Amino acid sequence: IAQAMGVNITGLSVNEAADRAVEAMTRLCAAVEIPAGLRSFGVPEDAIPAMATEAAGIERLMRNNPRKLSAADIEKIYRAAY
Repeated sequence: IAQAMGVNITGLSVNEAADRAVEAMTRLCAAVEIPAGLRSFGVPEDAIPAMATEAAGIERLMRNNPRKLSAADIEKIYRAAY
């Protein structure tokens, strides 16, 4: 992905290249003014536990996810994205 975004990944490990892809995507989002974080979309912080519980209950999504996630796991992700 980093290479497709014009980042030179010569000599980098897969993980380093992935990190560069994240950095490039972050710069792109900022350049085109895409809001970052749940807060910028008006999500109140106290809604996070209910959102996590609801997400954990969506069987189709949980079945297709490569990792088994609990509502607590999802809440941690949402809090990191806040």
